[in-house]
This record gives sequence, C-alpha cells and structure tokens, in this order.
Amino acid sequence: MLRIKNNNGLDPEYNYLSNAMDENGKYTYAPLDYKYCDDSKVNCSVRATIKGQCYKDPDSYSKKLYQDFEKLTNLRINEKRWYLCLTDKVINYTIDYIGPSRPSMREAGINEKETGEFLLVARTIGGHMIWPCMKKKVIVNRYADMTTINMARGGEYGVYDRIDLTLYEIKNYYLNKGYTYSERLYKAIENERDFFAQYGSGLSGYMNFIDAFMLNDFVEKETYEPLSLVISDFENGIYKVIEGSEKAKDILEKANAVKYINNNNYSIKRRSEKMCQII
Repeated sequence: MLRIKNNNGLDPEYNYLSNAMDENGKYTYAPLDYKYCDDSKVNCSVRATIKGQCYKDPDSYSKKLYQDFEKLTNLRINEKRWYLCLTDKVINYTIDYIGPSRPSMREAGINEKETGEFLLVARTIGGHMIWPCMKKKVIVNRYADMTTINMARGGEYGVYDRIDLTLYEIKNYYLNKGYTYSERLYKAIENERDFFAQYGSGLSGYMNFIDAFMLNDFVEKETYEPLSLVISDFENGIYKVIEGSEKAKDILEKANAVKYINNNNYSIKRRSEKMCQII
C-alpha cells in the first residue's frame, strides 16, 4: 500500500521553488522575487516571474521535490519518462500542488506581494500530494482531455484546485454518493479506482487514505469530515466541516480567498512538520 513515511532528514521549511527556478542550487526563493506578468506578446498561462525569469512549477521542474518524495515513499523516479514522475514499476505518479491556486487567488484580488508570501509556506513539502498519472479518458462535456485527478481539479469545471473540496469528492467516492461539486473530478477519481481500492472501501477506506498521506490537518479529528478552508479559522481554533452548501467559486471573493490561504497554509505547515518528523 502506497503511503507517506515521515523522514527527519528533510527540511520542513525548504521551498521547492528554489530548485525549480535553479536546479544548481544557487537560488533561494524570496517572496519579493515573485511578480505578476502580463506579457501579451507570448501565449503564456503562467503570468508570473520569479527574479525576472518565467515562473516554473516545482511539480514539473523540481527534481529535488521528486527525490524527496522518494525518501518519503517506496516510489522511485522513472528515468524512462520525458517528464518528472515517480513509479512503483507498475503505476506512474505525478506530484500535485495542494496549496492555494495562483490563478484563482489572482482572480480573487490577491496581489503579487501576498502571493509571493503565501507561496513561501505553500511550496514546502507539505504542500504537495501524489496522484496516478494519466490512464484513460474522462469524457465530461468538452473536457475529454482532462484525464487525471491533478488536471480535473482545476477551474470552474473542477473545484478551482481546492484541496478541501477534492477531499470531499474523494469521500463521496468511497461512500458511493456521487459527486457534489465536480462531475469531472469525480469521474477522474472513479477512473483511479485501483489506486483508491488499496486503502479499503467505505468510510474506513477513506480514513485509511487520509492517514496514508498525512492529510489529517485537512479533516475533522474524530469524524474525518473534510474541513472547509473558506469558512474555518484554524489559527483561532474554529473548525467547520464542509456541508455541501458552499460553492467552489466562493474562493474567488477576496475575503474568502484570504481565509482559504490562511487555513490552507496552516495545515500545510503542520503537514510539512509531520512529514519531516518535527511534530
């Protein structure tokens, strides 16, 4: 069974943007280095720079991130692929960012200084998850190319990359309830039934999945109900579960985006510390 094992040789504060932007290790990420970019001369969806260079996602560009996940799991980097991925020799896995979505936060009015600051925590080890790579197509409306859980989480047809609503749909899957927020994401989860089956079925399977990936700070302690990162206030001890009535796009309102950032980073920081055996 694939699970994360904590490793006290890792630094819970290391930011993988440092390695993504400079694989030679000569750059250390600093929040003020992050700038918005609106260069209309190129067809670019990144729309940001770090120290004058086009922004690079650690998910795609940081080999150190993949090497550190090797230390946390029984997976190894698949050197036969042209892109970074991990493998157990049967299934390939990619690493996915579970922090606040930069495009969604920008749409909500979060400025570049605030974005640079939240990335300082969000791009540590605890801000990343493992999902299986592309296997077969999900055909929902015109988004037949959105085939992985990673890809299906984004945008209005997904859940704006919200990890809280992603866990809610995973819980729905384990309980055979059908989707609540995103049919596209739910079908992508269904397509990976073999991956999820290794943790069991029903409520116990879902709870085993949460434990296996150290996602406990995103769920209620006793019931494992996913916590809303929009209406909770973790720093002040206010934990509210998702009840299915809030909307995924609530994150696009600035007040909600600020709460989402604070709660998400609170959980990511604790997850990083657990993964690195600090707590």
